[in-house]
Amino acid sequence: MLNYRKLFWPLCVLLLLRSGLELWQYNLRVTDNDQSLYWLAAHDLAAGRSIPAFVYGQDYNYFVEPWLAALPVKAGLSPVYVLPVATACMALLPFLMFAWYARRNNLHGGAALWLLIPLLLPSGWYIVTAMPRGFVNGLFLFACWPPVQNLAREKLRWLLSGILAAVAFCVNANTLPLAVALLVLTCWPHLRRGAMYFLHLAGAVPVFVAHHFITQHAQQQAGGLLHPKWTLQWTADYFAQGITHISQWLRWLVPGNASLWLLLPLLILLTWLCIYQQRRSLLFALAAVLLVLVLSLGINKLHDGREHLHYPFSRMWLALPLLAGALAERVKLHSRIALSVFAVCAVAACFSIGAPHTNSQAPELPLRIMRIDSLKAKSDELTLFIRTEKINTVVGLGYPEWVGDQQLLFHYTEINSVSAPLFVIPEYERRRTLLSKEIQGKILVLGGDEGKWIKMGEIQRKVNVCGMSGALLRK
Repeated sequence: MLNYRKLFWPLCVLLLLRSGLELWQYNLRVTDNDQSLYWLAAHDLAAGRSIPAFVYGQDYNYFVEPWLAALPVKAGLSPVYVLPVATACMALLPFLMFAWYARRNNLHGGAALWLLIPLLLPSGWYIVTAMPRGFVNGLFLFACWPPVQNLAREKLRWLLSGILAAVAFCVNANTLPLAVALLVLTCWPHLRRGAMYFLHLAGAVPVFVAHHFITQHAQQQAGGLLHPKWTLQWTADYFAQGITHISQWLRWLVPGNASLWLLLPLLILLTWLCIYQQRRSLLFALAAVLLVLVLSLGINKLHDGREHLHYPFSRMWLALPLLAGALAERVKLHSRIALSVFAVCAVAACFSIGAPHTNSQAPELPLRIMRIDSLKAKSDELTLFIRTEKINTVVGLGYPEWVGDQQLLFHYTEINSVSAPLFVIPEYERRRTLLSKEIQGKILVLGGDEGKWIKMGEIQRKVNVCGMSGALLRK
């Protein structure tokens, strides 16, 4: 008989060590221009400036990570390094909270399960979930689910469950499968009680109303939106394509990247156990989740991805590891079967140990990836030029070819300068309010061709335009 009680703290330590190792090997060395927007937000918060509800230039994807990083940044730490650490903690916290409350309720096998699931996942999961890009901002909120479900007052529990599920969904729709499963499992014993439905709705509806008005406010901001949210569409063509390429959405979410050959047997085993043990609520939750996941394959937004760590399809299904824990912890499993399942998953996980971390720049990737040490060298060179020439404004004219490089360079230089000049990319400026600012003093135009520099000089006749070739970006 396994003594699961003794596994809790060793597994916690192993999980934290694994996460720290993955951070050190990749996320603290490589970054991209989408993450640089979060640097700016954390830097602004630390300086006492306000930030928008959503990522700059968007009316979706709430800023959550910068708020958690603001205090360390204010204390003098760099957001370039604080944010990946904070985001990795956000990804792990739901697993740790579910494990802690399972242990507290004497479900030691369930606690071990919650800790083993992330431990068995490939390196890619750790890398993706440590990127401050809004991938885990909604799932992070489900760390509050266990304490809410352990409240003594039943009606308060229902009200808070509705609020929590709605907030998480509004923050990021990739939480929907997990919210569906948890709501089914917690509401199942009370299906005939009208108060349960009323209180869940009483919690959820105001959240959706508030989200609607926040979105409207973002849409009316000065300068307009650079990236408005998608108009969602469901088509049979997308659905067919999704079904035939479903492994794209499972990438880095299954031990050893084993995808369907491992996932299908586990699903069959879970279904059989639900039927054999007469767990109707669990069977219904599993069916509801599978329906949500399969039908989502027909939505256009779900196909906005690449087979790449920095823009993965699997970011849409990041709830799957948490789903696995929520469903599997509720079945009774003989220790021999549990050991057999663990052994198979552990063997599969071994195939992803030491897997190379790709930071290659795929031609079709809609963002720029760069090593942080290389970015620092370029920023130091730009900073020296700015100080020597006493530049007041830096204008980037590299759109579309060099806009990712310019965002990284400008944002990194801005957050690391005591008295930074104004940095602006007129053709692709995320902070839309900067477009209405009057440009004064000496201007450095970076990127673009000579014709654009001349045009800038004609527009700003009273300022000195200092041209600088794109060579700095090409180094």
